[in-house]
Amino acid sequence: MLITDKIIYIELHKTGCTHTRRILADMSSSKYKIIGKHNTFDSISKERLGVFEDKVKIGNIRNPWDWYVSLWAFGCLKKGGLYSKVTYNGKFNFLSFNRMKNVLNRRLNLEDVKLWEKLYSDATNFENFNTWLNLVLNNSEYDIGESYKTNNLSKFGGLLTYRYLKLYTYRNQFNNINSYQELVQYDKSENFMDIIIKNETIHEDLLGIVDKLNLSKDQLNSILKNHQNRTNQSSRDRDYKKYYNDKSIALVENYEKLIINKYSYSFE
Repeated sequence: MLITDKIIYIELHKTGCTHTRRILADMSSSKYKIIGKHNTFDSISKERLGVFEDKVKIGNIRNPWDWYVSLWAFGCLKKGGLYSKVTYNGKFNFLSFNRMKNVLNRRLNLEDVKLWEKLYSDATNFENFNTWLNLVLNNSEYDIGESYKTNNLSKFGGLLTYRYLKLYTYRNQFNNINSYQELVQYDKSENFMDIIIKNETIHEDLLGIVDKLNLSKDQLNSILKNHQNRTNQSSRDRDYKKYYNDKSIALVENYEKLIINKYSYSFE
Protein backbone atom coordinates (compact mmCIF):
# COMPACT_ATOMS: atom_id res chain seq x y z
CA MET A 1 0.00 0.00 0.00
CA LEU A 2 1.23 3.46 -0.91
CA ILE A 3 0.03 6.37 1.22
CA THR A 4 0.47 10.09 0.68
CA ASP A 5 -1.31 13.05 2.24
CA LYS A 6 -3.87 12.92 -0.59
CA ILE A 7 -4.13 9.36 -1.91
CA ILE A 8 -4.15 5.74 -0.77
CA TYR A 9 -3.12 3.15 -3.33
CA ILE A 10 -4.31 -0.39 -2.55
CA GLU A 11 -2.63 -3.28 -4.37
CA LEU A 12 -4.78 -6.07 -5.77
CA HIS A 13 -2.73 -9.14 -6.69
CA LYS A 14 -1.59 -9.58 -10.31
CA THR A 15 -3.25 -6.45 -11.69
CA GLY A 16 -0.18 -4.39 -12.54
CA CYS A 17 0.01 -3.03 -9.01
CA THR A 18 3.82 -3.04 -8.76
CA HIS A 19 4.12 -1.01 -11.97
CA THR A 20 1.38 1.38 -10.88
CA ARG A 21 2.85 1.83 -7.41
CA ARG A 22 6.26 2.74 -8.86
CA ILE A 23 4.67 5.42 -11.02
CA LEU A 24 2.70 6.84 -8.11
CA ALA A 25 5.84 6.82 -5.96
CA ASP A 26 7.71 8.83 -8.61
CA MET A 27 4.82 11.26 -8.81
CA SER A 28 4.86 11.73 -5.06
CA SER A 29 8.60 12.27 -4.81
CA SER A 30 9.65 11.71 -1.17
CA LYS A 31 6.23 12.45 0.31
CA TYR A 32 4.89 8.92 0.50
CA LYS A 33 4.91 5.79 2.64
CA ILE A 34 4.88 2.21 1.37
CA ILE A 35 3.49 -0.27 3.89
CA GLY A 36 3.51 -3.94 2.95
CA LYS A 37 1.64 -5.22 -0.10
CA HIS A 38 -1.94 -6.36 -0.69
CA ASN A 39 -2.96 -4.83 2.67
CA THR A 40 -6.56 -4.23 3.62
CA PHE A 41 -7.27 -0.69 4.79
CA ASP A 42 -8.21 -1.84 8.29
CA SER A 43 -4.89 -3.65 8.80
CA ILE A 44 -3.03 -0.31 8.89
CA SER A 45 -3.05 1.86 12.00
CA LYS A 46 -4.96 5.13 11.81
CA GLU A 47 -1.76 6.99 12.65
CA ARG A 48 -0.08 5.66 9.50
CA LEU A 49 -3.17 5.60 7.31
CA GLY A 50 -4.35 9.14 8.04
CA VAL A 51 -7.97 10.18 7.55
CA PHE A 52 -9.17 7.43 5.24
CA GLU A 53 -12.34 9.14 4.03
CA ASP A 54 -10.49 12.32 3.08
CA LYS A 55 -8.10 10.58 0.68
CA VAL A 56 -8.58 9.42 -2.91
CA LYS A 57 -8.60 5.62 -2.96
CA ILE A 58 -6.95 4.14 -6.06
CA GLY A 59 -6.61 0.51 -7.16
CA ASN A 60 -6.32 -1.73 -10.21
CA ILE A 61 -8.39 -4.37 -11.98
CA ARG A 62 -7.64 -6.82 -14.80
CA ASN A 63 -9.46 -8.90 -17.38
CA PRO A 64 -10.40 -12.01 -15.33
CA TRP A 65 -9.39 -14.49 -18.04
CA ASP A 66 -5.95 -12.93 -18.28
CA TRP A 67 -5.76 -12.61 -14.47
CA TYR A 68 -6.09 -16.35 -13.89
CA VAL A 69 -3.38 -17.15 -16.43
CA SER A 70 -1.10 -14.59 -14.79
CA LEU A 71 -1.78 -15.95 -11.30
CA TRP A 72 -1.08 -19.51 -12.41
CA ALA A 73 2.04 -18.60 -14.41
CA PHE A 74 3.46 -16.75 -11.41
CA GLY A 75 3.07 -19.97 -9.46
CA CYS A 76 4.96 -21.78 -12.21
CA LEU A 77 7.93 -19.64 -11.15
CA LYS A 78 7.42 -21.08 -7.65
CA LYS A 79 6.29 -17.67 -6.45
CA GLY A 80 3.21 -16.18 -4.87
CA GLY A 81 1.10 -16.85 -1.81
CA LEU A 82 -1.26 -19.27 -3.52
CA TYR A 83 1.58 -21.41 -4.84
CA SER A 84 3.25 -21.49 -1.42
CA LYS A 85 0.09 -22.55 0.35
CA VAL A 86 -0.82 -25.46 -1.90
CA THR A 87 2.67 -26.90 -2.46
CA TYR A 88 4.23 -26.79 1.01
CA ASN A 89 5.94 -30.17 1.39
CA GLY A 90 6.65 -30.15 5.10
CA LYS A 91 10.38 -29.51 4.75
CA PHE A 92 11.68 -26.63 6.82
CA ASN A 93 14.18 -23.99 5.86
CA PHE A 94 14.34 -20.27 6.51
CA LEU A 95 12.80 -19.42 3.15
CA SER A 96 9.86 -21.71 3.75
CA PHE A 97 9.06 -20.51 7.27
CA ASN A 98 6.04 -18.48 6.19
CA ARG A 99 4.84 -21.38 4.09
CA MET A 100 5.12 -23.64 7.12
CA LYS A 101 3.05 -21.25 9.23
CA ASN A 102 0.31 -21.27 6.59
CA VAL A 103 -0.22 -25.00 6.93
CA LEU A 104 0.41 -25.70 10.61
CA ASN A 105 -3.33 -25.90 11.18
CA ARG A 106 -4.13 -27.67 7.91
CA ARG A 107 -3.70 -31.28 6.95
CA LEU A 108 -2.20 -31.28 3.48
CA ASN A 109 -2.59 -34.50 1.56
CA LEU A 110 0.80 -35.28 0.02
CA GLU A 111 -0.86 -36.58 -3.13
CA ASP A 112 -2.63 -33.23 -3.46
CA VAL A 113 0.71 -31.42 -3.06
CA LYS A 114 2.19 -33.54 -5.85
CA LEU A 115 -0.77 -32.71 -8.07
CA TRP A 116 -0.39 -28.96 -7.47
CA GLU A 117 3.35 -29.19 -8.14
CA LYS A 118 2.67 -30.96 -11.42
CA LEU A 119 0.13 -28.33 -12.44
CA TYR A 120 2.70 -25.61 -11.73
CA SER A 121 5.50 -27.35 -13.63
CA ASP A 122 5.20 -25.67 -17.04
CA ALA A 123 3.82 -22.19 -17.81
CA THR A 124 3.18 -23.18 -21.42
CA ASN A 125 1.11 -26.29 -20.68
CA PHE A 126 -2.49 -25.39 -21.49
CA GLU A 127 -3.89 -28.63 -20.09
CA ASN A 128 -2.22 -28.01 -16.74
CA PHE A 129 -3.73 -24.54 -16.61
CA ASN A 130 -7.26 -25.77 -17.32
CA THR A 131 -7.00 -28.46 -14.64
CA TRP A 132 -5.60 -25.92 -12.16
CA LEU A 133 -8.40 -23.45 -12.92
CA ASN A 134 -11.05 -26.07 -12.33
CA LEU A 135 -9.50 -27.02 -8.96
CA VAL A 136 -9.34 -23.39 -7.86
CA LEU A 137 -12.85 -22.40 -8.90
CA ASN A 138 -14.97 -25.49 -9.23
CA ASN A 139 -13.80 -28.10 -6.75
CA SER A 140 -14.47 -27.58 -3.06
CA GLU A 141 -12.39 -30.63 -2.09
CA TYR A 142 -9.08 -28.92 -2.85
CA ASP A 143 -8.00 -26.47 -0.16
CA ILE A 144 -6.08 -23.47 -1.49
CA GLY A 145 -5.01 -22.16 1.90
CA GLU A 146 -7.12 -19.04 2.12
CA SER A 147 -10.66 -18.54 3.28
CA TYR A 148 -12.13 -18.24 -0.23
CA LYS A 149 -13.01 -21.95 -0.47
CA THR A 150 -14.79 -21.97 2.89
CA ASN A 151 -16.67 -18.75 2.20
CA ASN A 152 -20.24 -18.78 0.93
CA LEU A 153 -19.13 -16.41 -1.84
CA SER A 154 -17.20 -19.23 -3.54
CA LYS A 155 -20.49 -20.82 -4.64
CA PHE A 156 -21.08 -18.05 -7.19
CA GLY A 157 -18.06 -15.72 -7.08
CA GLY A 158 -14.46 -16.34 -8.14
CA LEU A 159 -11.13 -15.91 -6.40
CA LEU A 160 -10.56 -12.60 -8.20
CA THR A 161 -13.92 -11.30 -6.98
CA TYR A 162 -13.13 -12.51 -3.47
CA ARG A 163 -9.77 -10.73 -3.35
CA TYR A 164 -11.25 -7.64 -4.99
CA LEU A 165 -13.92 -7.35 -2.31
CA LYS A 166 -11.50 -8.15 0.52
CA LEU A 167 -9.32 -5.20 -0.45
CA TYR A 168 -11.82 -2.71 -1.83
CA THR A 169 -14.81 -2.92 0.53
CA TYR A 170 -15.45 -1.99 4.15
CA ARG A 171 -16.77 -5.12 5.80
CA ASN A 172 -14.64 -7.92 4.27
CA GLN A 173 -17.25 -10.47 5.33
CA PHE A 174 -19.17 -12.32 2.63
CA ASN A 175 -20.67 -15.41 4.27
CA ASN A 176 -24.07 -13.73 4.48
CA ILE A 177 -24.15 -13.13 0.71
CA ASN A 178 -26.24 -15.84 -0.94
CA SER A 179 -26.61 -14.89 -4.59
CA TYR A 180 -25.05 -12.90 -7.40
CA GLN A 181 -27.75 -10.25 -7.01
CA GLU A 182 -26.84 -9.81 -3.33
CA LEU A 183 -23.18 -9.68 -4.31
CA VAL A 184 -23.81 -6.81 -6.71
CA GLN A 185 -25.74 -4.94 -4.03
CA TYR A 186 -23.00 -5.53 -1.48
CA ASP A 187 -20.41 -4.09 -3.86
CA LYS A 188 -22.55 -1.03 -4.50
CA SER A 189 -23.03 -0.27 -0.83
CA GLU A 190 -19.64 -1.28 0.62
CA ASN A 191 -17.07 -0.51 -2.08
CA PHE A 192 -15.02 2.56 -1.09
CA MET A 193 -12.77 2.89 -4.14
CA ASP A 194 -12.73 6.20 -5.96
CA ILE A 195 -10.58 5.30 -8.96
CA ILE A 196 -9.99 1.94 -10.62
CA ILE A 197 -7.16 1.65 -13.15
CA LYS A 198 -7.35 -1.14 -15.70
CA ASN A 199 -4.21 -3.24 -16.03
CA GLU A 200 -4.56 -3.07 -19.80
CA THR A 201 -4.48 0.74 -19.91
CA ILE A 202 -2.52 1.88 -16.84
CA HIS A 203 -0.81 4.90 -18.42
CA GLU A 204 -3.92 6.06 -20.25
CA ASP A 205 -6.05 5.75 -17.14
CA LEU A 206 -3.55 7.69 -15.05
CA LEU A 207 -3.53 10.48 -17.63
CA GLY A 208 -7.33 10.49 -17.39
CA ILE A 209 -7.21 11.31 -13.67
CA VAL A 210 -4.22 13.65 -13.78
CA ASP A 211 -6.20 16.46 -12.15
CA LYS A 212 -6.81 14.32 -9.06
CA LEU A 213 -3.10 13.58 -8.82
CA ASN A 214 -2.15 17.27 -8.65
CA LEU A 215 0.01 17.09 -11.77
CA SER A 216 -0.15 18.48 -15.26
CA LYS A 217 -0.31 16.10 -18.22
CA ASP A 218 3.17 17.21 -19.24
CA GLN A 219 4.52 16.37 -15.80
CA LEU A 220 2.84 12.97 -15.78
CA ASN A 221 3.96 12.18 -19.34
CA SER A 222 7.52 12.95 -18.29
CA ILE A 223 7.23 10.45 -15.43
CA LEU A 224 5.60 7.81 -17.62
CA LYS A 225 8.53 7.92 -20.03
CA ASN A 226 10.61 6.30 -17.30
CA HIS A 227 8.09 3.47 -16.94
CA GLN A 228 7.60 2.23 -20.47
CA ASN A 229 8.63 -1.35 -19.74
CA ARG A 230 6.51 -3.44 -17.41
CA THR A 231 7.98 -6.34 -15.49
CA ASN A 232 7.08 -9.72 -16.94
CA GLN A 233 8.71 -12.47 -14.92
CA SER A 234 6.94 -15.52 -16.31
CA SER A 235 7.51 -17.44 -19.53
CA ARG A 236 3.80 -17.72 -20.27
CA ASP A 237 2.41 -17.08 -23.73
CA ARG A 238 1.27 -13.46 -23.79
CA ASP A 239 -1.98 -14.40 -25.54
CA TYR A 240 -4.07 -15.61 -22.60
CA LYS A 241 -6.78 -16.85 -24.98
CA LYS A 242 -4.56 -19.77 -26.04
CA TYR A 243 -4.83 -21.27 -22.57
CA TYR A 244 -8.59 -21.66 -22.58
CA ASN A 245 -11.07 -24.16 -23.91
CA ASP A 246 -14.83 -23.66 -24.13
CA LYS A 247 -15.41 -25.11 -20.66
CA SER A 248 -12.83 -22.93 -18.91
CA ILE A 249 -13.97 -19.81 -20.75
CA ALA A 250 -17.46 -20.39 -19.38
CA LEU A 251 -16.10 -21.19 -15.91
CA VAL A 252 -14.46 -17.77 -15.55
CA GLU A 253 -17.47 -16.07 -17.12
CA ASN A 254 -19.76 -17.71 -14.57
CA TYR A 255 -17.64 -17.03 -11.48
CA GLU A 256 -16.35 -13.55 -12.33
CA LYS A 257 -19.58 -11.94 -13.50
CA LEU A 258 -19.23 -9.06 -11.06
CA ILE A 259 -15.86 -7.96 -12.48
CA ILE A 260 -16.79 -8.77 -16.09
CA ASN A 261 -20.03 -6.81 -16.01
CA LYS A 262 -18.84 -3.91 -13.89
CA TYR A 263 -15.72 -3.22 -15.97
CA SER A 264 -17.04 -4.31 -19.38
CA TYR A 265 -14.60 -7.17 -19.90
CA SER A 266 -14.98 -9.99 -22.39
CA PHE A 267 -12.92 -13.02 -23.32
CA GLU A 268 -11.79 -11.31 -26.52
